[in-house]
Amino acid sequence: MNAPIFLDTGYILALLNSRDEFHSLALQLANEIDSRLITGQGALFVSRDF
Repeated sequence: MNAPIFLDTGYILALLNSRDEFHSLALQLANEIDSRLITGQGALFVSRDF
């Protein structure tokens, strides 16, 4: 397993929103990541409505 990767709000929103211009890239990365994913409460709070 590789070093953990910190997820920011932009990535989370792109992953959740199919209309986001980076949605396809976010999905591709999600399938390729072989690391533990971590994020902060702020990113989760901002992403909660999407």
